[in-house]
Amino acid sequence: MLNNANWLKLYAEILINCQTLFNETNVILFISLIFCNIFLLISIIMLVSKTRDLRKANNTLHHEKNLYNNLSNSYDSVRGFKHDFSNIMQSIGGYLSTDDLKGLKNYYSSVFDECKTLNKVSVLNKDVLNSPPVLSLVSEKYYKAKELGIDFNIEVFTDLTQMNIDIYEFTRMLGIFLDNSIEAAANSSKKLINIIIMKDLNNDCDLLIVENSYFDKSIDTVKIFNKNFSTKPKNSGIGLWRVRKIINKHSNLILKTSVNDNLFRHKLIIYR
Repeated sequence: MLNNANWLKLYAEILINCQTLFNETNVILFISLIFCNIFLLISIIMLVSKTRDLRKANNTLHHEKNLYNNLSNSYDSVRGFKHDFSNIMQSIGGYLSTDDLKGLKNYYSSVFDECKTLNKVSVLNKDVLNSPPVLSLVSEKYYKAKELGIDFNIEVFTDLTQMNIDIYEFTRMLGIFLDNSIEAAANSSKKLINIIIMKDLNNDCDLLIVENSYFDKSIDTVKIFNKNFSTKPKNSGIGLWRVRKIINKHSNLILKTSVNDNLFRHKLIIYR
């Protein structure tokens, strides 16, 4: 029969055994939590990676779809003009045979306008704009501007793949410039946008020049780069602010913004 001392000793042993079991359980639980967290972290990393790959694939698909549509439109335009060329020449011959110089002048003006359009569209191909994201972006903005009645001109005199700038940052800035240009030109009387991408051999750099007609004669070329500054009520006012942040990250990038009586102009200098 156990006396009080023995009961106390047995009770102490039970407490010790319970404490040991509790501690072992805590250790097992703690280790299990660590493995669960590691598994969860690996799963999140894999998910983020797959999401990034999917987004990249979607962007590539979007670029390829736009490229196909734009090339298809260009091909159809050129093919249509080629198909009608003999008829056009016969019509010109009709004016000449009747000495109708006034009619010929008007007819020639229409033919010349179509030739100008075909010449602009001919730039929108992968041999001239040899960077798929740039080609897709410019093509999309070209047709958007065309729908708004904007005269959209582009000239390219450099290899886009050789420019000393990350193509993502380049297209990001170009997209902001073009969105602003389209909005400003659409509200102006002249409705004009000019884009020039060229190599400057004398200064060992590439140039991106985007200029447009505009309606607001009080533009402050300094304030427009401030965060949240906008002359349009519904605009966020952070587009050019983001451009400035990109410029400030790179020592080989300089942006010069100017305005005169006719055109608002961005000139991005990309040193090699």
